[in-house]
Amino acid sequence: MKLEGTTMTKMKKLLFLFDTDPYSSVFDTVVAYDGGADRVTGYANVTPDNVGALVDGTIFTRGGKEKQNTAIFVGGGDMGKGEALLKAVKKKFFGPFRVSLMLDSNGSNTTAAAGVALLAQAEKLKGKKAVVLAGTGPVGMRAAGLLGREGAEVSLTSRQRTRSDNAARAIEARFGVTVTPIEAFDDPARAEPSKGRRSYSRRAPSACSC
Repeated sequence: MKLEGTTMTKMKKLLFLFDTDPYSSVFDTVVAYDGGADRVTGYANVTPDNVGALVDGTIFTRGGKEKQNTAIFVGGGDMGKGEALLKAVKKKFFGPFRVSLMLDSNGSNTTAAAGVALLAQAEKLKGKKAVVLAGTGPVGMRAAGLLGREGAEVSLTSRQRTRSDNAARAIEARFGVTVTPIEAFDDPARAEPSKGRRSYSRRAPSACSC
């Protein structure tokens, strides 16, 4: 846009990656640029204790509708750390001093939502029995929570019972749904809870006869 005697440039779309891992994600940076961001800035080892100044820089620099061109993306490989960081970021927001904010630790939200949506397109999930195999990671936990919210009866497996127990408790706290934890340390043990249930893999959703 150009006016006589004045040059006006379009407001840049800025995305700030707050990563809980030792290095800011290259994958998330590439996807952000491909998604239309003009400038992507990544910060690593971000915690609830050190995120405050970063958030201040996003909410106090632009005014009014200009804030819609600034966004924060919380990433990293640990969903628990991501949840805690998200909470700390939101605590810094007040009144109109806030920007767009998204949490997607290890791609958990986008991947899990896509998989559950695909299953939901095939048939109604309410009342169905579902098992999330090796589901204690960010994607599996999100998938289990979303399946539970759709009304499915969900079980979640891990090679270690303590991990499946911890994941089930975290899912109940976050999503308000009950998930049954199962220890499945080998192929026969993993196959048993899958009998007669809908299966969701961390890598890709796959259907089994119900």
